[in-house]
Amino acid sequence: MQWQQRDELWLLAPPQPQGVIQFIGGSGLGATPQLSYRRLLEAMAQRGWLVHCWSYLPGFDHQLLAVEAWRSFRA
Repeated sequence: MQWQQRDELWLLAPPQPQGVIQFIGGSGLGATPQLSYRRLLEAMAQRGWLVHCWSYLPGFDHQLLAVEAWRSFRA
């Protein structure tokens, strides 16, 4: 399995996924969850889970952040 990038989304897909894990990062290490939490996420993928990693940088405009996250998720 190899990490794949689609715009802001990083994904790790096993041959036949049994479900999806949406992993949302945060500030600091969470800004690059596919790197910071790599061992954990790859272990989940080895157990048959499709892993989606979203980078999330917090800010003070919570409405704007929610709208941008929703648009990215829908895309």
